[in-house]
Amino acid sequence: MGRRFLLALESQRPLMRKIVAEEGHYVYGYLRSNDSKTGLAGSPYYVGIANNIQRPFKRHARGTSNKGEQDVPVPKDEQLIRVLFICSSREEAIQREVQLVAHYGRKGIDTNGILLNRTLGGEGVLGLTHSNEMLERMRHPDWTERLKDAQRERSEKLAAMYGISISRWNTASTTAKSRAYARYQQGIRGEELLSPPQDISAIAAAKFGLDEEEYKGFDYKQRQIISVRHGLGYRGEELTIGVKEGVSVQIAKRAKEIGVDIQDLADLNKQDRMTVYNRFNNGARGEKLFEYLGEGDRAREMRKADELGISHETWMLFSRTQRNAIRSRHESGYRGDDLTEGITEGLSITIVKNAQSVGISPTKYAALTPRERATVLKRYRAGQRGEILLENLHGSGTKSIDAAMKYGLSTEIYENLSKSQKSNLRQRYRRGARGGDLYKDLAIPGH
Repeated sequence: MGRRFLLALESQRPLMRKIVAEEGHYVYGYLRSNDSKTGLAGSPYYVGIANNIQRPFKRHARGTSNKGEQDVPVPKDEQLIRVLFICSSREEAIQREVQLVAHYGRKGIDTNGILLNRTLGGEGVLGLTHSNEMLERMRHPDWTERLKDAQRERSEKLAAMYGISISRWNTASTTAKSRAYARYQQGIRGEELLSPPQDISAIAAAKFGLDEEEYKGFDYKQRQIISVRHGLGYRGEELTIGVKEGVSVQIAKRAKEIGVDIQDLADLNKQDRMTVYNRFNNGARGEKLFEYLGEGDRAREMRKADELGISHETWMLFSRTQRNAIRSRHESGYRGDDLTEGITEGLSITIVKNAQSVGISPTKYAALTPRERATVLKRYRAGQRGEILLENLHGSGTKSIDAAMKYGLSTEIYENLSKSQKSNLRQRYRRGARGGDLYKDLAIPGH
């Protein structure tokens, strides 16, 4: 890595958050901000592994008494904290860390090493090398006494935890103590822990309330998981569900509850599992639970299109505002074409339905003022149809059309009448005359 690498740096918290959400592990590194005698700017001076977003930003102690001076310095600039590898398991992350330590070397320990790591990487203290000052302190008699005191205290705590007398524990062989630890993990307690080698499946199975043959079907690691679950209070089926698949009891129980394969559910990341749970709560079952998973926002939109009965292609052509309007119509009980009619023009469903009822284009109807729309509806109820509904919607023209409709005449005939004829029609109409009585002796064409 050289100087130019630094120009493209940015905070990696979003990436770390994504990795954690998908239940992965990662290897991170601290990069140098400037050239030094040890390494160039942009080269790593420390590497580590994590499965959360806090670890790379917290204090990194190296296990010495003078912690304030010996801590690995965490970069003040977050841009210098980088994800170096994304790993699907902790084992892979450990392997990558070991490879990086071997590649770059440890400063003051390996030839030309540039890392402040003290071990060879991975778990434990493999490869830990002490300073000359530490070695000198370890040679002092007080150091030996402290080690003996610590060992004595540890033995007492282990014996108490196992339910064995301290004298019995101190006289046990190293092999017997190792066997005791393994048996303890399987739920055995007391003197049975130190008894000669034997098949303890029956004892452990009885301890956990399981069938002996079923218990024998689990390997050592799986039996440890059962023991841990038992210690957490799980009983019965909860002790064994998902153990052989390496799945947590919570995921295994939910898989059974919603009727899906345990491994299929476990293979999903956290976000997709929550989507499956929400779909189940909303009534989805079977394959519907897993449709479009992993496609993010597009997947959600596809599901919504299915719910509304709209093709995926058509749904994706609408804007977010238009989709919200369609959802609102659906919630109000509209279905089919009523959901999308006039949406692209920004028309309300009321305008669309009124336009359809009078046989006018929704776009034309929407262009009218509220008063003009009211006039159109009034004319339609009075029996007018077609283009006349839109003629002379304001001023004297409107009055002529309304009067013509009232007297049962065409607009053209009414407008050609004399003032005297119109006056006689008004007077006769007020007196209650209708039909032929309105037109008698008025010389109105066609009447």
